Amino acid sequence: MNFVTELLNSVNTQVDHYTFDGYHAVVSLFAPMLTTLLVIYFAGLGWLVIRGLIPLTPLAVAWHMVKAAFVFAFALHWDYFSFFFQSFFIHGSDRLAGIMLASASQNSDAATISQGLAHFWETGNNVFANVWRSSGADFLLGTIMGLLGFIAVTAVTAVALFYLLMSKIVLSVLLILAPLLFPLFLWTATRGVFNAWLQLLIQWAMTPLFLYAFLGLFLKPLQTQVTVMANAVNGPTTAGISAFILLAAIVMAVFIQAGIISRRLAHKVEIGDMGAAGDSVPYVAFKALTQRGAQ
Repeated sequence: MNFVTELLNSVNTQVDHYTFDGYHAVVSLFAPMLTTLLVIYFAGLGWLVIRGLIPLTPLAVAWHMVKAAFVFAFALHWDYFSFFFQSFFIHGSDRLAGIMLASASQNSDAATISQGLAHFWETGNNVFANVWRSSGADFLLGTIMGLLGFIAVTAVTAVALFYLLMSKIVLSVLLILAPLLFPLFLWTATRGVFNAWLQLLIQWAMTPLFLYAFLGLFLKPLQTQVTVMANAVNGPTTAGISAFILLAAIVMAVFIQAGIISRRLAHKVEIGDMGAAGDSVPYVAFKALTQRGAQ
């Protein structure tokens, strides 16, 4: 099996175990503390409402408690969380890319594109290694062109693998931290941290989508160029190698745009309070207590 294919398969397998084990370790360590803090918080909030110290109706407090129970159920229970988050963010982008490419009549999916990238890396390295060896010490230009072609093949593959592997690893770490960061949605003061976490999730989930789309467009021209050079009777020409290096530089610049586009789109995502009365329950309580203290 090709090294690129082995690397992608190995990372996918390790990420699943790493996410699962890390998530359970965090939940086991912090779940009792988070549950205790939540009970204390709602006990204090209920006492303030009963005493009339804050202008909140029992219905508003009940709705806030329903949201809290929903959030904590997703954050602290792997069966709920993995079904709605882990499978979607870590593996959903690969599956969605496969559906998109197949529906676009590309006759390929994310798996075949990864295999195509592996084949391109292996074939391209063999072609330019032969150019380097056949040039010898007397043909400096051929040696340089072979080296540049080898660097171009490696760089294109490295940029693609960086985004594919980085997305898996970052998503895994972010999901492991979910029990600590997901509950921050409940309070206005900490919702900015939750939104930053959510934006990173969306960013690294969308990055493979754009990358697979770009790979689907550019991998075939790259592979065609390499095949033509490999089948040349007298070896690749200088013009052919120069054209390939130029195409590889363009493809690398396009691949980098996958990360930039996904980051800019993700930064537009922001979730506010879901309460029906405008301001959140904690904010209303804090404002009321502040006003009473100032009197």
